[in-house]
Amino acid sequence: MVCFIGFLHVEMMSQECGGKLLAGSGWDRMFTQANIFNTGVAASLLGGKHVKRTRYAYQLTLAWLHVLKEQAYDEYCREGYGPHETMEMWENRLNSNAPTVCYWMTVRDYLMINCRFIRGQRVGNWPLTLNACEDLCPWLFAFGHTNYARWMPIFLKDMATLRDTHPSVHEAFMEGKFVVQRGDNKFSLMALDQSQEHSIKFLQEDSGSKGSMVSMRRRRSLSSQNLKSWVQISSP
Repeated sequence: MVCFIGFLHVEMMSQECGGKLLAGSGWDRMFTQANIFNTGVAASLLGGKHVKRTRYAYQLTLAWLHVLKEQAYDEYCREGYGPHETMEMWENRLNSNAPTVCYWMTVRDYLMINCRFIRGQRVGNWPLTLNACEDLCPWLFAFGHTNYARWMPIFLKDMATLRDTHPSVHEAFMEGKFVVQRGDNKFSLMALDQSQEHSIKFLQEDSGSKGSMVSMRRRRSLSSQNLKSWVQISSP
């Protein structure tokens, strides 16, 4: 038996960590000023309450930081005469001497971990996904997510020895079978627990009920056929 971790819930937890990292920086107000989100939605991004929306906000943030860095470097190159530092040397110097630059570069690096984590799942790249999980580990300890900080290293250790302990499972994961394809579009693979959440949502819509499966069954608002379907999709 191979114990697996729910990648959707890992992403939700990582967005909570991102909210703690960005709290007090004015990051949420940028979206309001840019007329992208209203005040309430922008504030909710710090809590990671909406995975897809927060993911989109992270992508915009990375784009903004890249554009601002390019503009700042061009301005530096226009000042005075050369020779000028390379962009990498210039960035490292600012990162060492300017606390604000250091902070936003830290934010950039953290958001890139999240993007690599998502990309690894979307394209079914097992090594990339594990690499992102490994880079995420120190942040779990830093932000006090005790359960994930305790179990993520164990999960990574188990996956590192998977080739020897369960070679057939390792081969399947390397082929991208640790995620689910629900449609025909490219870059649309998703985590197993996310696929299960979608299936449960469809069953709830089909039954016309809300709430957990147990509460719906008690209210007799869930048909026997839908209950059987839910048991099937919930089984490993």
